[in-house]
Amino acid sequence: MVSVAAVVVDGANMTDLQQAFERHLERSRFFATQDKVVVAVSTGVDSMVLLDLLQHLPSKNRPQIIVAHMNHQLRKQSQLEERFIRQYCKRNDLKLAVAHWPQTLHPQTGVENAARQARYHFFQEVMKDNQAKILLTAHHQNDLAETMLMKMTRGGQLRQLVGIRERRQLASGTLSRPLLPLRKQPLKKYAFQNHLYWY
Repeated sequence: MVSVAAVVVDGANMTDLQQAFERHLERSRFFATQDKVVVAVSTGVDSMVLLDLLQHLPSKNRPQIIVAHMNHQLRKQSQLEERFIRQYCKRNDLKLAVAHWPQTLHPQTGVENAARQARYHFFQEVMKDNQAKILLTAHHQNDLAETMLMKMTRGGQLRQLVGIRERRQLASGTLSRPLLPLRKQPLKKYAFQNHLYWY
């Protein structure tokens, strides 16, 4: 089901989120101006907000954006999502790389893990093809809490309960998660107020 942001949400000024994002980027130095960055975009609200925030950075701070979208072919909606991101990137003059994970490669069990491996293999190929050293994903604070909870329920030792890291090595580059300090609710409010569309 498509969630369409067609109304302005009353309350907090969502330029605050843009400003907080910019301050966080300055402190953490995820990338330098005009660096090539691959942005993983699923067309969900989190990744669409990340993409919009990056596009609205001041030109002196904005990286060169390459959008990477994996069509997992797991749902009927997958084709609509791919069409949507193709149109979005064309409209916004963004470079786009799309890959398909054919149903013939879907395993009988462990689909989620297999999909993740296929996705990150694709992201690394996009980085290599574009000489980009940075991959950005839209993981946020709620994802971190969920990961920690899952590890706890699976009986992880306290010393092993390391959640999602803000930055880690990925092949010869870096995987960075610039939204990690943010909660999901402000991201959704930003999406509504800025009339973003997402799946």
